[in-house]
Amino acid sequence: MNILLFSDIHITQDSLQECNKIFDEIISLCQKHNVEKIICLGDSFDNIKPSSIEMDLFAHFVVKCARPIVLIAAESHESITSSESVINHFGVLNDKITVVKSYEDGQHLFCGHFMVKEAKYGINATHNKKEFNHKYVFLGHQHSFELIKPNICQLGSCRYVTFAEWQDKKVVALIENYKEENERVHFLHLKSPIPMQIIELGQKQAKNTSNFALQGSTNNDKKEIGQATLKKNKAVLPQQTLSQAHSFEVVCQTLNELPAETKVKVIIYNFDDYRRFLAVEANYKKKFIKFVRENRFTLQNDLVIAQKETKSLKESFEKFSKEKEVNVEITKIILEAL
Repeated sequence: MNILLFSDIHITQDSLQECNKIFDEIISLCQKHNVEKIICLGDSFDNIKPSSIEMDLFAHFVVKCARPIVLIAAESHESITSSESVINHFGVLNDKITVVKSYEDGQHLFCGHFMVKEAKYGINATHNKKEFNHKYVFLGHQHSFELIKPNICQLGSCRYVTFAEWQDKKVVALIENYKEENERVHFLHLKSPIPMQIIELGQKQAKNTSNFALQGSTNNDKKEIGQATLKKNKAVLPQQTLSQAHSFEVVCQTLNELPAETKVKVIIYNFDDYRRFLAVEANYKKKFIKFVRENRFTLQNDLVIAQKETKSLKESFEKFSKEKEVNVEITKIILEAL
């Protein structure tokens, strides 16, 4: 028997098309690899009260699977209490669907939705790896893929949900020849998740350097669990680190060259670059499937003096913009945001 596992798709109203493509790819992989059982490790929804269209999408998927599927009802996003979950409703669709809080098959396999303390983001976790003596332990909840020796896999989300994941590789797990002598685990790279890219504009302020760091995947060529290997896939987009700083012209050129099917975040480190970027930002908001800007700068000196002489930040900026002859349209945009 072959088993396929995936996790944390986090269906939302604005991700329906992407989630549908991922579900179609999962079904195609099941057909290609003769999968007889699917296990979903939780957080199928991003909200404990998903909309009807979100529930319809997931319902069509579990029915279309046409094979036994185990749905873990996670307590993080889709459960009101430890016993009440929106996932419970899907158990009535047909007798091939099983809804559980965790799945266990003797000492061979354990599946759940939580992080162990040894995981990258498991600082406040309540479980540790010593609790599990199973041959394989597959866990959802942590969005970054991680193997914790000797037997635990935090499988990671099967799409890019937050920008903290932008350097991760999205995979599903395939247990081939389950419980047989030639049993193997493979991690299959997904092609349908919409990629993410973070681009920096300007130079970081030195005093803020230690305050901002994004967690990305490791750069190991291979990741192993038992006999399984995950080969490093070629990145579709150029990789960069947060130590890089780019000029306004370079950032605009990069944004122009990126495909529209990209989730983009621009981090800006100083006010002058922010002021220039506002003039072109609307074009990129229209272009990309998702676009966000994050400002990581403080206005000092003149603005601080202006703020001391006024009662509010809005008044401070009005005074500052007049003295520095900031473009009227840009001033209007900023004032509306304050």
